[in-house]
Amino acid sequence: MTGKSVFSGKGRVNRTAFWTVQFLLAVLGACVKATGLLFAGEPILVLLLLVSAASSVAGVFNLTKRLHDLGRSGWWMLIPFAISVLVEGLAVAKFGRGSDAAIASENLALLPMLAFVVVTGLLRGTRGPNRFGEPPAAVASPAA
Repeated sequence: MTGKSVFSGKGRVNRTAFWTVQFLLAVLGACVKATGLLFAGEPILVLLLLVSAASSVAGVFNLTKRLHDLGRSGWWMLIPFAISVLVEGLAVAKFGRGSDAAIASENLALLPMLAFVVVTGLLRGTRGPNRFGEPPAAVASPAA
């Protein structure tokens, strides 16, 4: 893995490293959620908000490095994000905020981004170096 820091968008990550980080971020998110439910005090909620923000940034950088391994810019993640925002906006415009139909549509709006992350995590990276650096496997084993 060329981009060793989870707070850096430089370099490339292979599928294994990508899914490992995604799994760890999901576990961290579940712990944050559980802690927030157990301890509803304001000081802990501020700390949990900071942890959530940091894990979101790490997730964006992880996805950026995965896109780099596919030979794509990290800006590609804006396409499914824009689709999600558009779907949610249309749902709110049609049903109004808070209605059952709007809530279902807003949840449905997350699907394009989720599908993008899954597909990006399953595709094989480009072989050999690309404009974002050496392939992750070559960096991991200098003898290669």
